[in-house]
Amino acid sequence: MASVPQGSVLGSLLYLIYSSDIPTHLTTHMATFADDICTLTSHPDPLSVSESLQDHLDNLHSWRVSINQSKSVHLTFTLRRQSCSPIKFDNIPIPPAHHVHYLGLYIDKRITWNPHTRLKKLDLNRKYGLLSQVLNRNSKLSIENKLTIYKTVFKPTSTYGIELWGSAKKGNIDRIQSFQSKVLRTILNAPGTSRTEQFITTLTFPLSMKPSNSVLNLKITLINSLMLCHLPPIPQTPLAD
Repeated sequence: MASVPQGSVLGSLLYLIYSSDIPTHLTTHMATFADDICTLTSHPDPLSVSESLQDHLDNLHSWRVSINQSKSVHLTFTLRRQSCSPIKFDNIPIPPAHHVHYLGLYIDKRITWNPHTRLKKLDLNRKYGLLSQVLNRNSKLSIENKLTIYKTVFKPTSTYGIELWGSAKKGNIDRIQSFQSKVLRTILNAPGTSRTEQFITTLTFPLSMKPSNSVLNLKITLINSLMLCHLPPIPQTPLAD
């Protein structure tokens, strides 16, 4: 909100008033979190998808909504190579992207979670580089304190959104698992050849490799909601253990 101090009580009230009647569209779904807005639509025909999005964006512009052009992208969820036609806001093209960073998750066009695990691994390595002096084997800090650092700094980053990306293929999950194993080996002074299960299970730090049926159904719901409907919806049937 222009001319309103960031974080003020007045700012929150004005934002609620401003966004309470934000325009909607019959063929699109709009998800909002604070000032982040995500507009979704699906159709077998990519041209129809672009037309629906463009119509909604035109309505928003007529309502005098301003967006951050540098943070706005459009992403086509599909298994095909083709993408939706370009869309514009205020006659300025919104650039296409192969993945988008939304609410802490990196969601790619095929929902493989490859960018998410890759970029989260880089973030974890950066944080470890800043704290390596107090976590390494020569540190005089107690194991209990080291584990507290692990649980407060690394674990939230490595497990955030695991209900969704936890069912990714093994190669993607192994990126996070390998970092977890490396850090815990260092903290516990465990040999590099030790099996991770020996200390991860003991410390109750498992990184789920086999998501439950409810987690898989949640991912299926996400896919059916976001992907272009080139195929019939994926059935949500219980999996055999």
